[in-house]
Amino acid sequence: MTRIGYLSPEGEFHECDPWEHLDKATEIAESLTHRTPLTRLDAEQYLLNLGYLVVASRSVYGNTGFPQRVCDDTGKLSDKLTGRILSVTKKQREWLETNYAEMNTEEQRSVDRLLDE
Repeated sequence: MTRIGYLSPEGEFHECDPWEHLDKATEIAESLTHRTPLTRLDAEQYLLNLGYLVVASRSVYGNTGFPQRVCDDTGKLSDKLTGRILSVTKKQREWLETNYAEMNTEEQRSVDRLLDE
């Protein structure tokens, strides 16, 4: 069975139903900022900027390997880049390796690419 949701840098998995990623992103971002982000997409970008990974039914991805957009504590994004490159944390790697066998082929390919970076 495929698990869907967000994986924090600390390895905590926040599960959600299919097609509910952006709602879950908003919920997590609000719990972290104690404010409502501007949009659901801003909420997801905020999490990605913090190093969260998205675990979707056909892929696993994050902002790894790329400079990140600047995001303040309210979740508002600017057009500036931080120049900081994120990588998969040890805790995320452990979670991905532990749950790898339960993932579908597309997810496994994504994980393979993430862990090779």
